[in-house]
Amino acid sequence: MNSTHLVQRAHELRQRALDTTETTIFRILNGEGDGLPGLYVDRYGDFAVSLEPRDVEIGLRRDVYAALMNVWGLRGVYEKGAAKQGFHPESSEAERPILGEAAPCEYPVMENGMVLLARLGEGFRPGVYPDQRENRRYLGSLMRSESVLNLFSYTGAFSVWAGLCGARETVSVDLSKRALEWSKCNFLANQLDISVHRHVKADVFDYLGLAQRKGFRFGLVILDPPTFSTGPRRRFRARRDWPRLISAATKVLNNGGRLGISCNTHDISQKEILSMVAQGISGKRSRIVKPEAVLGLPPDFPVPPNAPWMNYLKFVVTRPISLR
Repeated sequence: MNSTHLVQRAHELRQRALDTTETTIFRILNGEGDGLPGLYVDRYGDFAVSLEPRDVEIGLRRDVYAALMNVWGLRGVYEKGAAKQGFHPESSEAERPILGEAAPCEYPVMENGMVLLARLGEGFRPGVYPDQRENRRYLGSLMRSESVLNLFSYTGAFSVWAGLCGARETVSVDLSKRALEWSKCNFLANQLDISVHRHVKADVFDYLGLAQRKGFRFGLVILDPPTFSTGPRRRFRARRDWPRLISAATKVLNNGGRLGISCNTHDISQKEILSMVAQGISGKRSRIVKPEAVLGLPPDFPVPPNAPWMNYLKFVVTRPISLR
């Protein structure tokens, strides 16, 4: 089957699985899951971004991008990642699309009706990603009238969703001033009152310590750290730091409050993350957690049986009292 037919088949899958009137950011090509290994392409409204097209010959890439533009009616396609000549992960210089026209500087896309501002021409990170879409949707009813703490908040998608779902207040914590300013723009794009949605530039462990001392309490704490990150005073490593992070987060929960725990690497299995949750809550590796929900990737991220490493996202919703 040639690339045009594979792109068409991928298009038909998304058309069946998604309401594209309410959601304009989603994965339109998922590598091996759509029969085109190495090509992972996300749609952003009238544009698309290809992420780290590893070991894929430029001619094939251009053929696939041209087919995507035709099938989806796209105006332009960007490439981001190590395969791009001159790529640097901290680059914020303006980039041109590899095909078609450039997107506006701040380009609004929608996820389940929520507006998010993508910056497709800036360096490696467009600021909006589609893989947490169904996990946010699940949390919607749990956020209503709650105080929500979003740690490693990045550009604030979980926080904005909480505001739209009727959260009483949100607190977004991140080390990046730029990401927090971007998050505020996302709140304003959804006509949410920024005065009840605070943004805090801080190391998450420092903030959790302060929140515990001050008696701040939350009905939902969202933990969505990168697998590895470096701050001015400490580094976060998933396997080493997850239990400590979960333990600190439980100390700022209301009675009956919930944790939303996102693990973004295939190297850590569902069993391992549940063990880390148990250790964080109880301090004992031998305990197990019976979570309210274990979620993952949405249907536009198909994972074939022969590529389990593609199933990287685990999202656990639990209460400390769910420990047995």
